[in-house]
Amino acid sequence: MPKDQFDSIFQSNPEVALPDPAQLVGDLHAMQELLTSLDPGHGTPLPTPRPELTALLGHSGVEAAQNLADIAARAAGFADEDIPQEDLDTTLRPWQLLLDTVGTDGIRLTSAGWLPPAVVVRLREELGFERPYGKGNREEFTVEVKNLRESATRAGLVRRAKGRLVLTKFGQLCRDSQNELIYAVAQSLVRDDVEFDQDTRVVTLLFVAADWKIGPDSRRAADAAARGVDLSPFDILHSFEDDVAHMLHDIGWQVEGQRPPNADDVRPPVVRVLNRLGAGHGKEFEVPSSPAIRKLARLALFEQ
Repeated sequence: MPKDQFDSIFQSNPEVALPDPAQLVGDLHAMQELLTSLDPGHGTPLPTPRPELTALLGHSGVEAAQNLADIAARAAGFADEDIPQEDLDTTLRPWQLLLDTVGTDGIRLTSAGWLPPAVVVRLREELGFERPYGKGNREEFTVEVKNLRESATRAGLVRRAKGRLVLTKFGQLCRDSQNELIYAVAQSLVRDDVEFDQDTRVVTLLFVAADWKIGPDSRRAADAAARGVDLSPFDILHSFEDDVAHMLHDIGWQVEGQRPPNADDVRPPVVRVLNRLGAGHGKEFEVPSSPAIRKLARLALFEQ
């Protein structure tokens, strides 16, 4: 990604001091120490990066690692912003509602292992999810509800037991503690069993944490300007996917016969992360942005 394009995308934070790029490659322990020493512009060093971020930098080329370190420093620069309690409540609302719905007695699942229709309808309606298929009462066809349950399972908050969906002991703790819940949700956002998808999640979270904006040189922005129309939320989302794919190519990723990754390749993990970050705000298919959302992204990337 050219430096001028990079700067046009991440332009909301002050300048940061960058290290020698050669130091960013190879030694993961040294890289953690290096990132922790970076100054995000407020006189406070970066917190220790989580293993997923450290690993991404460890197999990046020099220029890509430098850009990623710059984004990480810019993201950490938002750590001092005020986070309204209402914003935090709204961001965590999907998980809180699911935990409250499961409750102490759990929920009996259908014979196929899905949430019962009445519960799907309640979650969908109370969270304002759209109804894309049929009556919107079947979990397997209601993507937002299905993804919410999967993310709660990934976070260790719920599990199946004897035909019921129940809270884990950790889920019971998080149900009554927002501080515990936000950490659990954050860690579930960054982990993936597939290396490419995990790197995509890390880049997605870095972009969100650093308050990504569509660059003026984006082909979608240029096309909209040429047609004299405003960018739609989907145009902005697709531009975000373009930039994530570009960054992964800079890192060194290739797919299917050694071609550069494109928006279609990164879309599944990108959308899963963005859906979860924005679901409480009614922005499942947009690039969400708020102080609480940036905090959630930072918690996924840095030890606290």
